[in-house]
Amino acid sequence: MTSPTYGDLVDAGDVSFIVTKAQGLVKGDNGDRHQFVTVTVQIQNLTGSPITWNAADRATLTDTDGKTYTAQGHEVELPAQAASKELLNFVLPPNALPSHVDLQGTTGKTKTVSLNG
Repeated sequence: MTSPTYGDLVDAGDVSFIVTKAQGLVKGDNGDRHQFVTVTVQIQNLTGSPITWNAADRATLTDTDGKTYTAQGHEVELPAQAASKELLNFVLPPNALPSHVDLQGTTGKTKTVSLNG
């Protein structure tokens, strides 16, 4: 079975995700360079109640060397059955190659989405 990738709907219990894009930009100078990776994701609340989804607690990116990076935090308030397009931001070393993101629902169920699809 292949891993979900761009455009695939993944169910993480109380929320679903569709990763639509990932892009990186290297910035900095004088040896202080970083790669800023933005992952665009559609998040939908699958429950009948409002939920709060926190990117810093629920989204990580892993590079091809197995190093994991946490999303820079922001909270998304999702009313019952509502969806929202969000930008998840990660800071990596300039030479890191993103492999996949792990996205977790508020119930703890995690889904992995490949960024090499």
